[in-house]
Amino acid sequence: MGNIFAIIAFAVLWILLGVFFFVVLRALLTRGKAGDKGRWEHGL
Repeated sequence: MGNIFAIIAFAVLWILLGVFFFVVLRALLTRGKAGDKGRWEHGL
């Protein structure tokens, strides 16, 4: 039973990482095309 939970946790972890990297890459690509409008603001 613990093995099933480990496999599910592993799959969920990789899905979340995949979504995170997809969002970051999409933000970087749209930032490059949008010019000044898409430029990220720093928090300071």
